[in-house]
Amino acid sequence: MGAFLDKPKTEKHNEGGVGNRLRYGLCSMQGWRVEMEDAHTAVVSIPHSRLKDWSFFAVFDEDKSGSTAVCSIVSPRFIFFANCGDSRAILCRKGKCAFSTTDHKPINPGEKERIQNAGGSVMIQRVNGSLAVSRALGDYEYKNVEGKGPCEQLVSPEPETFVEERTPDDEFMVLACDGIWDVMTNDELCAFISSRLKITPSLEEVCNQVVDTCLVKGSRDNMSIVLVAFEGAPTVSEEAVKKEKELDEKIELKIKDILQKEPQENHDFSYVLHAVADELVGQFPPGGGFQSKKNTIESIYHRLKPNADHDISDVIFL
Repeated sequence: MGAFLDKPKTEKHNEGGVGNRLRYGLCSMQGWRVEMEDAHTAVVSIPHSRLKDWSFFAVFDEDKSGSTAVCSIVSPRFIFFANCGDSRAILCRKGKCAFSTTDHKPINPGEKERIQNAGGSVMIQRVNGSLAVSRALGDYEYKNVEGKGPCEQLVSPEPETFVEERTPDDEFMVLACDGIWDVMTNDELCAFISSRLKITPSLEEVCNQVVDTCLVKGSRDNMSIVLVAFEGAPTVSEEAVKKEKELDEKIELKIKDILQKEPQENHDFSYVLHAVADELVGQFPPGGGFQSKKNTIESIYHRLKPNADHDISDVIFL
């Protein structure tokens, strides 16, 4: 089930690129896990003479001796998705989640039936009480039931595939591991990314903000996200930038008020963070909540109280 560190590793790996009228950015972070078990692929022009207008993106998440896989091929007319496990892809149109792959969890009725037919059981929402996904690449110890085909085993390698026709309303798609989806819903992530694209043109920075927000929201897993922006994606808006600046100014005023007027015992960062959250409820970025502004709050706090110290583990799982 995975072991955890005393403190999360928050260093990020970023990549980005442009091609085929697409832009992509990605971010991965080890987080609380002892090892980094995620991997990713991003190819904006497949190196084949007939496929140069096609692009390929994927995210993989290892478990024991296997891996999930969520992949997408973008052609000039279609978006093809394939998923095996509980990594997930979504497509955002007009600011809403218009499509999502299906997570393959042992508690899903069809998956549970196959597991039981293969002589297994689902305990604590896991295959035989151990594996958290019901489909995966590898994990051969769950694929050796005699008399059963490869897609009838305790764990199936069969991906589900989907095809979406591209439209002018397509804004962006996201491929991410369960470290993201454990703490954010499809709609929350769509809303949050939409709001961030109006603040910064950097897809890598948007991905960084997603990962940071998920860490503060309580994700204990590795986190990887690939963001692919289509021509209809939101662009930087002066109004949105102004609104963001006004929010940061309100945050600073509240922190100043606490440090100047409240007793010393209320000056620790955890108290300040929650006080700011209560004061400005409803004004934080949609989908991200006050957790998405934790870094801003922390930066202002340390500027106003430079000798203060705190542990990140004090301000997550909020």
